[in-house]
Amino acid sequence: MTANALHPGVIATNLMDDYTGRLRSKRRDVADWGRGVRTSIYLATSPDVEGINGRYFVDERETNASELAQDGALARRL
Repeated sequence: MTANALHPGVIATNLMDDYTGRLRSKRRDVADWGRGVRTSIYLATSPDVEGINGRYFVDERETNASELAQDGALARRL
């Protein structure tokens, strides 16, 4: 078993409609949802990441987390 972290992507939802007053089409939501889950599906199914553990991924690629995310003292404080 492995555990990795990822940025889930930004997708169009209706979550902010109450604040912005904008409406989005359902068709666009479905298309954006597909893009938003790619990294999750990649990490769950790809043999390319088999055995890779404790890493951070964005857009199906391993990358460094932000400096704040790597701050051990801050993590202990939280």
